Amino acid sequence: MNTRKNLILFALFFIIYEFNAYIANDMIMPGMMVVVNEFHSPLENIAKSLSLFIIGGSSLQIFLGPLCDYLGKRNILLAGNLLFLLASGVIPCVQSINQFLAARYFQGLGLCFIFIGYATIHELFNDKTAVKLCSLIANISVFAPLMAQF
Repeated sequence: MNTRKNLILFALFFIIYEFNAYIANDMIMPGMMVVVNEFHSPLENIAKSLSLFIIGGSSLQIFLGPLCDYLGKRNILLAGNLLFLLASGVIPCVQSINQFLAARYFQGLGLCFIFIGYATIHELFNDKTAVKLCSLIANISVFAPLMAQF
C-alpha cells in the first residue's frame, strides 16, 4: 500500500511541476510589454525572452539521458525541479533586462528535465496506467495557456 501511495504522490508532484513549468511561460508573455517598459528595453526582447526559454528547454536533452543512467532519474529530476524553482524565484529580483533574459534561459533549462518524469512514469506504472497518466499530464500543457489568462 505504501508503494502505491508513493507512486500516486510522485505522479501528483510531477503534475504540479509540469503545470508550473508551462504556466510560468504562459503567464509572463501577456505582461512582457510591462517588463520591457520597466527596464526601458527594446521590444525585440519580448521575442528574445520566449526564444531563450525554449532554447533553455532544449539545451540539455542530449546529456540528460546518459546522466540519468549514471546518477539516477530521481536525482536528476529533483535537480531540474530545483533549477526551475531557483530561476523562477530570481525573476522578481532582477535589476536589468539581461538578468531577466538569463533567468528565463535557466527557467527553460528547468523545463528541460520534464521528459525524465515521463520516462519514470513508464517505468513505474503498467502500460495502460502510464498512458492514461501521460495523457492527463499532457493536457496540462494544453490548458496552461488558458489558465494563464485568468
